[in-house]
Amino acid sequence: MTLVCMYNHLKSHRTPVLFYQHYPARHLIQSSHNKSNTHLHTILMHKMLALAQVTLAAVSLLFLAGQVHSELFTAQVELEPLFNTQESIVEAFESYLAREDLRLKEIRRRLLPFIERGRREHQEVLNNPISAFLLVKGLTLDLDDLLTISDRKTNSADLASKIAAMKNKFKFPSQEDLGGAATALTRLQETYLLEPKDMAQGYLHGHCCSMSLTAEDLFELGRQNYNQGDHDQTIAWMNEALLRYHQENQNGSIANTYRAISQADILEYLAFSTYQKGELVNAIKLTEQLLEMEPDHPRAGGNIGHYQKMITDRKGEDGGITDQTFTVREKRATQVGWEKAKYEALCRGEAQTVQSEAKCRYVHGGNLYLLLGPVKQEVVHFKPNIYIYYDVLYDAETKIIQELAKPRFKRATVHDHATGELVTAQYRISKSSWLQGEEHTVVDKVNRRIKAVTGLELSTAEELQVVNYGLGGHYEPHFDFARRDEKDAFQSLGTGNRIATFLFYMTDVEAGGATVFPSLDLTLWPRKGAAAFWYNLFEDGNGDVSTRHAACPVLLGTKWVANKWIHERGQEFIRPCNLSPSNAKRTKDSKGKIKPLTKEKPQRVPIRRSQPTGSEHILFRYISLCILSALYIFDKTQSNLHVTFTYVVNVNVAAHHLDFILITPKLFNLNNLWIRLIQLVIKIFNKMDSSLLEPTLYIVKGMVIMDNDGNRILAKYFDNNIFPSVKEQKAFEKNLFAKTHRANSEVIMLDGLTCVYKSNVDLFFYVMGSCNDNELILMTVLHCLYDSTSQILRKNVEKRVLMENLDVVMLAVDEICDGGIILEADPNAICQRVALRADDIPIGEQTVAQVLQTAKEQLKWSLLK
Repeated sequence: MTLVCMYNHLKSHRTPVLFYQHYPARHLIQSSHNKSNTHLHTILMHKMLALAQVTLAAVSLLFLAGQVHSELFTAQVELEPLFNTQESIVEAFESYLAREDLRLKEIRRRLLPFIERGRREHQEVLNNPISAFLLVKGLTLDLDDLLTISDRKTNSADLASKIAAMKNKFKFPSQEDLGGAATALTRLQETYLLEPKDMAQGYLHGHCCSMSLTAEDLFELGRQNYNQGDHDQTIAWMNEALLRYHQENQNGSIANTYRAISQADILEYLAFSTYQKGELVNAIKLTEQLLEMEPDHPRAGGNIGHYQKMITDRKGEDGGITDQTFTVREKRATQVGWEKAKYEALCRGEAQTVQSEAKCRYVHGGNLYLLLGPVKQEVVHFKPNIYIYYDVLYDAETKIIQELAKPRFKRATVHDHATGELVTAQYRISKSSWLQGEEHTVVDKVNRRIKAVTGLELSTAEELQVVNYGLGGHYEPHFDFARRDEKDAFQSLGTGNRIATFLFYMTDVEAGGATVFPSLDLTLWPRKGAAAFWYNLFEDGNGDVSTRHAACPVLLGTKWVANKWIHERGQEFIRPCNLSPSNAKRTKDSKGKIKPLTKEKPQRVPIRRSQPTGSEHILFRYISLCILSALYIFDKTQSNLHVTFTYVVNVNVAAHHLDFILITPKLFNLNNLWIRLIQLVIKIFNKMDSSLLEPTLYIVKGMVIMDNDGNRILAKYFDNNIFPSVKEQKAFEKNLFAKTHRANSEVIMLDGLTCVYKSNVDLFFYVMGSCNDNELILMTVLHCLYDSTSQILRKNVEKRVLMENLDVVMLAVDEICDGGIILEADPNAICQRVALRADDIPIGEQTVAQVLQTAKEQLKWSLLK
């Protein structure tokens, strides 16, 4: 008879079919059991199914017709909406239970894990892979069980319609998500050498505690590993499931067992996986135990016969078995190669080599942006040079970038080496999105910061990639650059190969999640706000294979990163090509490990000079201030804008200081580089002297006139950043009047502004400037405002008269200041300019009081003469 192996046939089946014939898929609760080992809840489920066959078909159709979202396990942000789904399910079933007294107790028992998870903090569940696995399993297999138990003719239509509506409204995980979550736990177990016994109790690498795993949960983990052909892990999880099964039976507790399994089911998987490993004797023993429990088991008898025949065929001439084991399948990839073993050891923090010459420093690289705020740099490895920059990404920026990325997340892809296409892969579990600098100012600011720190041109770089790692998220060893046989990798971009990588760490990770370089014995642990930087290519354009790196699985917590891949085009003069033979190509030792370079020409580092200290530090900062001032003023001048007197004075003073420094270079210990820099700044100043417009008076922030009750009559604010709304302006004016209407002084500091004021009868005049402004200049503007108003009102400076001539006074204010820049401070000139407009006003519009006042003034002056 033909052997039928379940390995490729029953990945979706609950129990394995091993030999001689194909068997249809069967639900676990339909398994035949020995009466002595049958649980009470299994008997109940048999009875329920007998009463609910018709309704079950209807509910199943509605369930399958719902909307299922795959790959949710690849990113934590995709799992959080499941809590809404879970809460709705709890509410629906609680309503259903009120009308189904017969099954109330059973369904409530099965809902307990849902309710318990719902009461926990969402991030607490998501940060723990065991809890996250239980969340996914609860909304797949456990939900199937709940639907099966609840499916009866009475009230089933209402429940089915609610579930169908939820399927279209909320996200539900799929069987693929369940498999991915189970694989993630297995990956964590292998990488961090975790014991299934500890994981079953909720412990992860000494961290406690998630929800513990039941025999049913452990069985499902084993089954998922079986479906993926990993029989080593299948045996490990099934053994733990068998142990937990006995413990639950001894305690008489089935409160946490909400999916029906039997000891026979566990033994069947154990026996077949043991056979797959070639341990035929043990496979026979396990199958015999299975037959003791279920003598009528449909496959166990045939399996024993097959195992015994294989042993007979492998007996030698002496009657003994030639090999202790017979390997049916290939060994796991993790059992082969030094790189995988080194990668996992580095992820655990083992075998890391610390270079003695590694050091930390403040750097600016000569960049004007960093001169006044250098960045903290740690050189963690030499040849190749790998750097860590600290505090280069801020919390507020991180939040904005995460919010921009979430709606665009897609499963992260890799380049298929054979086809050149982008495909998903099990060795990269995460979701990513791409952000352009034009989309948000924060993204643009981050890009400019990368350019400042590295000194490289970013116009040809790829967009900022934001990545969130899912359950056990990782990225196995890989190159960032395209190798010689991948000529089409970046051809569509037309920007050459990836010359360098800049990697931001956006979150701290509680455990795991490191970036490791197996060839260099180097581990970089995530630190929020920090960034790693390295060159992927030698100066001759060949790839540096020692930069092969990996992202370790996230054991606890959440991991967000953002990386910028910088390309060759545009770096020709920043990092010139060196045609020497790839800097003494790297070779491998007997273990396959890459040997260090011996004749490599030192690579040009992105930061060429450390931060100056002492007097040199002070001098450098002073010159940088001069340069920034010069560029600012020159830009304003070229735009035909007025340049204030203060800036011009500052630049002139700076130029005189630099002349003195240049005359006495020995006093300041200047070398030729410093002298050339100072000469360049002086040339900029000289060019400005020939292009500056005639300097004008100072800039003011606002002008206000109020009555003796503090009510606004006229107000002009020239800086919208100080008081952007009318409400804020009036609040400031109220506070200003309260502090000045009874004071004898003429100057006051309020809310960071210098305020000068003058009062007469029932009017108060105010002029405001910045806290650094000259009070004398502000007072000059104040007197111009008052005297101009006095002449316009013919020396009758009163509220009543001002209100009647308010339009002319407003014209005068516009003539004094335009946009805050002082145009004129002579009251006579102001009155002449507004006189033409005032004369155009018809006499009929002038009040009788104004005419009488004019007559009084003329009579008074004639008598005085």
